This record gives sequence, structure tokens and C-alpha cells, in this order.
Amino acid sequence: MNSKKSLIIIIIATLLGGIFYLTFNPSEIIKKPSRDKNYFELFKTSAEHGNTVVPYHVGLMYYHGDGTTQNYQKAFEWVKKSAEQGNAQAQHNLGFMYYHGKGTSKNYQKAFELFKKLAEQGEADAQYSLGLMYYHGKGTPKNMKKAFKWYKQAAEQGNTKAQYNLGATYYFGEGTTKNYQKAYTHFLIYDYLEKEKHTANEYLNKLEQKLTPQAIEYAQNEAEKMIQNFKRTYDDK
Repeated sequence: MNSKKSLIIIIIATLLGGIFYLTFNPSEIIKKPSRDKNYFELFKTSAEHGNTVVPYHVGLMYYHGDGTTQNYQKAFEWVKKSAEQGNAQAQHNLGFMYYHGKGTSKNYQKAFELFKKLAEQGEADAQYSLGLMYYHGKGTPKNMKKAFKWYKQAAEQGNTKAQYNLGATYYFGEGTTKNYQKAYTHFLIYDYLEKEKHTANEYLNKLEQKLTPQAIEYAQNEAEKMIQNFKRTYDDK
């Protein structure tokens, strides 16, 4: 699953120790497609006649009110149907709907189970989400070491938001040993992937006061290597 092309997760920053940690609040699950009523009817008819690919898209259209009246309950039903057919995107977003109670009752346990299953299959977005669940103790006991583990796995696959949270765990030494040099590396990667937003500047400025010029140079080189690896990975997809 290519999260850069298909999945938009709205990020809210929560203040922690004077610096921001990222958490998630996906008020918008998937980038809203531009489809009219004719597309909606076509998709819905195809789904009702057994097409296993389009139920997810019908769910998205209900979620956004795109080509039809917005209806979270119907969105949930269609996304769930697609998830049960094995669609990984649908499974991930079903987790978000359970987490936020969109079209269904809030159920952190079910959200956790969905994220965990996908994370163990190597889905980077789910690995990041699972890390958040462990960090905040939602649907599972709070576990900083496991939060760090899943942030790290997601970051190694190029997940943008995981770069930030991994940097923060290295900075604060939560779930791992403090490592300012590694923190600097991952904040640099986050800043690069976020392009013009540069929301890691506060961390970077603080770290530049703590690190030697040699350590900063090393961290910059490591960040560049990782970024080039991510580029090659995405180019191959």
C-alpha cells in the first residue's frame, strides 16, 4: 500500500514536555475523489453484483458525501465489507472508523486488532498507527518499548509521521535510550518529507545546541542516505 498516494491522515500535535509529539485524528480518512452521482451509482451497482474491488470506494463516497448524501453508517458498512474481503486499505481505515466512532461505536480494541494484524504483515501506515496505540494505551496497555518498535519499523519504510515520533522517542528516551544524534537524523528526514511545513524546527534547533558539529554532519549524512533509499523504493513501485 502506497500511503503517499492513497492515504491522508490528519495530524494533531499534542504538547509534551514543551515540544510537540504527533498523534492522530483522521477527520478525513482518504483523499476525497472527484466523482459525481453517475460514478457513485456505477460503483454501487458493480459492488452489489459481486465486484470485490469497488465496495471500498463506495464506502469512501458515502464517507465524503461524494456523488451521494454523506452517510457514515453506510460508509462503515461498505468499508467493513471490503475489509472482510481482504482489502488492506479498507482494513486500515476500518480501524480509524472504530477508533473515532465514525458510523459505528468507538471501539479501541477492534481498532488495535486491525492495526496489529496489518502491522505484522508489513504495512507501514498500520505500524505507525499501532505505535500510537501502544504509546497512548488505546485498546492495549501502554507500552513505550512496543511504541518505539513500531515507530521504528514504519520509519524504516519511509512513513513520514513515524520519522517525527521516532525522533521524539530518541529525544526523550522513551522506549529506548536517549540518542540526540539519531533524533536529529529522523527530524531531518521528517522535515524533508514534509517539504514546506518544517514542523520539526523546534526539535532541530534544540538539538543543534546539544550536538557537536561532527555529530550534526554525521546525522545529516545518515538522513541523506535514508532519503535516497526511500526514493529508490518508491521509484520501484
